Amino acid sequence: ADGSIQAEQNIGLMAEGIKRPAISGITWKEADYEIENYGTIDFSIAKKSTAIFAESARAKNDGVIKLGENSTGIYGIYKDGTRKYATGINNKLEVQTTANSKISLGNNSTGMYLVNAQKLDNLGGEIKSNAGATKNVGIYAINGATADAAYSSNKANFNVLTMNNKANITLGDGSVGLYSKGQSDTVRNTVTNTGDITVGDKITGSPSVAMYAENTNLTTNSKITVGKDGIAFYGKNSDITAKGSANFSNKGVLAYLENSKFVSHLGNLGATQNTMLYLKNS
Repeated sequence: ADGSIQAEQNIGLMAEGIKRPAISGITWKEADYEIENYGTIDFSIAKKSTAIFAESARAKNDGVIKLGENSTGIYGIYKDGTRKYATGINNKLEVQTTANSKISLGNNSTGMYLVNAQKLDNLGGEIKSNAGATKNVGIYAINGATADAAYSSNKANFNVLTMNNKANITLGDGSVGLYSKGQSDTVRNTVTNTGDITVGDKITGSPSVAMYAENTNLTTNSKITVGKDGIAFYGKNSDITAKGSANFSNKGVLAYLENSKFVSHLGNLGATQNTMLYLKNS
């Protein structure tokens, strides 16, 4: 190999639209999914790659995804204009992972990146940074308008997300564990989390946040841990109910809240060399 062929910009599995439920001579292994991964997708030496790409389709990960730099484990986007293959059945974007799901991240990589998904159901498993990897995001879900003006001009692209996360998320410095942004203050995403989330230290240009909720109703009951100068909960136009435990003792912040409601059932909270709560119209 002379190095002229670069290991980058790969897609492992891809689907577009909801499949026809019945085709003569074909028996689907999974009737409810267009993409299923039961093996290992290894992009650990690749860059700018995506293991699973779902456009207005349903994906299930029951296997292992290994990522290098600037890559995404599961990328999904809903588009109203996606071709319809099943008569009388609307397209939708839904993702499920199982207890066998394992997603490992290189620098600047994201476990799941979802745009206007209707449903995310992580039944277990893990999303984890590789040793030394920084600036990761475990789950990134945005609903409503995006930076793409043409896409955002068609409000039929917009959906409301219901997320249930039981996966444990363990990330390096300058990382965000779970990010949810709904359409608006009145049209919110709903997120239920019971997975443990750990993020490292804040680094220059990259905050460290365990859970970010904007236009979201978030309920969490798990172990949340942030490193130096990290933020356990960031809420904007959101309602957050927190149970379990939160460790932000290394100069961290329990919650930064803007136009939000925060209900804590966390019990006794340890000392921190920082302000515990930042409140703005909350």
